[in-house]
Amino acid sequence: MDFFEHQVQAKAASRRLLFLFLFVCVAIVLCVDGVVYGLLHIFTADQAPSSQLSELSFQNFFSWQVSVTGVLTSLLCIGLISLGCLRRWSELRKGGNGLAIHMGARSLGFASNDDKEQRLINVVEEMAIAAGITPPGIYVLDHESSINAFVAGYEFSDSALVVTRGLLINMNRDQLQAVVGHEFSHILHGDNRINIKLLVLLAGILWISELGSKLAFKVPLDSTASHSYGATRRSNVSVIFLGIPLIIIGYVGVFFGRLIRTSISRKREYLADASSVQFTRNPHALAGALNLISENSHQGFLRSARAEEISHMCISPSKKSFFFASHPPLEDRINAIDDTFLMRVQARARKTQRSEHEKSQKRQEKQLQMHMYSGGVSQLQQTGTQQVHDVIGTLNADNLIYAMSLHDQIPYEYRQALHSREQAKTMLLYLLLDEDPKIRKEQQEWMVTQAPICKDYLQTLLFLSQGLQERLALPLVELLIPILKTLDGASKKSLLEQVLFLAKWDGELSIFEICLYSLLKTSFESRKISPASHTIKKYNVVEQDINQVLSCLIHAAGGSENEKCTLHKRMIRVLTNNTHTLLTKQEANSKAIFTSLKKLMHLSPMLKRSLMDVCGDIVLHDGIVQSSEYETLRLVSLLMACPMPATSLGPTH
Repeated sequence: MDFFEHQVQAKAASRRLLFLFLFVCVAIVLCVDGVVYGLLHIFTADQAPSSQLSELSFQNFFSWQVSVTGVLTSLLCIGLISLGCLRRWSELRKGGNGLAIHMGARSLGFASNDDKEQRLINVVEEMAIAAGITPPGIYVLDHESSINAFVAGYEFSDSALVVTRGLLINMNRDQLQAVVGHEFSHILHGDNRINIKLLVLLAGILWISELGSKLAFKVPLDSTASHSYGATRRSNVSVIFLGIPLIIIGYVGVFFGRLIRTSISRKREYLADASSVQFTRNPHALAGALNLISENSHQGFLRSARAEEISHMCISPSKKSFFFASHPPLEDRINAIDDTFLMRVQARARKTQRSEHEKSQKRQEKQLQMHMYSGGVSQLQQTGTQQVHDVIGTLNADNLIYAMSLHDQIPYEYRQALHSREQAKTMLLYLLLDEDPKIRKEQQEWMVTQAPICKDYLQTLLFLSQGLQERLALPLVELLIPILKTLDGASKKSLLEQVLFLAKWDGELSIFEICLYSLLKTSFESRKISPASHTIKKYNVVEQDINQVLSCLIHAAGGSENEKCTLHKRMIRVLTNNTHTLLTKQEANSKAIFTSLKKLMHLSPMLKRSLMDVCGDIVLHDGIVQSSEYETLRLVSLLMACPMPATSLGPTH
């Protein structure tokens, strides 16, 4: 199953989740109506004939439901559920970062003086480079000594990775990398979007039981007003008797909510485990991490009041559950990864001298792992028959090793930009400097006038190899975006203007410059509070936009005008039967491309897959893939929310 099929599956799961939620809501409304109907008959018995209790029937109940009182009761119940959902949604409108803050987590920012925290930052950055996405926000729950982690967010750009202090302290680098790989699988497969929606919907159901608790346990049974003692007491008792059924009904809703959560989350945990093994090619690390959680005295249980709510989002359950657990048992997950792991752990526990044994065991596991898990990992490089959609949204050990190599090669001077806003802006503009020495010098002088404070830092960057600048351009942009997003509105606007001005210096814009500007602009845009979920299901709606993107890629690929026109004609026919001409470089300008890519982002997953395959065919048409071409293709895919992994094309490319 490829990235786009996972996206289709995630959308289907979201629809199924909404349908099940509506079903549970209807059941809750009927139950609440039934309770109110019964109480009205019981507590008005003194004003009605004694035979009225015998009139309780389904027929009378349904007749009462369409009365003014019944309709108002139903609307009030629906309103309470909606209010509960709205309350939780308002807390989570900022995505995963908002949830992390409400959980009391501490942001690690972009660097840390603590070795273990910096190790986590490095692992996340390496994984983000390998996956071809911007790094999620990184947070630590300092008050939690248990071992757990979760990721949340609506989109790649607002995702947040939260780990407990216990996980940070107890796991080694390999285990930490395996856990991060597991969480990145949730991001790439769209699970985090489903999880945060589930969090919002379940909050609405739980609101009913919370209201019942307030009514049942906070209403006094006596009254100081003697003249109205009987009426007041009866009123208070009726409120209490209303509250208790509401608690029961609310927890019935929670029961069904857990059932919904279980049906969605358990299967996806197995998928995330398998993906983590594929990403790291180290099953021992993930099995060890899960075993560490199971052996910890707290396991993965959190002390937070929201532990129950977020349980389905964590790598292991954050709250003990006897029925409808959100995760498969840890032992089953470990056995699915490596059915001999637990036996080996038990055997090693009986040995007093374990260090040499563990080293040899690790070598044996790596050999076993190469045999069991590496099939198909390098198929694209070996056969050249895979299409672009086969690698989009995937991550394997080769990608991760390459990303770790890139991360290690980032010079100290480049790393400084990841911790300072001013230096981050200078670094971004530095990446756009032209190859022509004369133009490059003019651009440098202009940059000094724009930011005199960073003159010395710019001079330091200029001493470094230009080849290093080109090779690290996109990974650096992905790492710079989180800190650049912390700029104020005026600074963001000014930076966008500077980027565009610098890119246009030589009189023309390359597709890489256009896409980089578009990525920056998209990252700076505030997420709408209620984003439209409109999906484009036919190419004919966006044919002009497709032509814009394909024309840009074809011009970037080079060749004579005849070759470009022939390639354009062949590629455009794959997507549409209508005739389109190859646009000139002037027609395919930055504003048009930016607008087109924003529209194409709303294509349905399967239409995106075909479009990305065509884009890949343009890059591969001559059988030679330059690093700049591949990085440009990665930028286009990232703008369309279809991240491609970082990979080494080898010296021949």
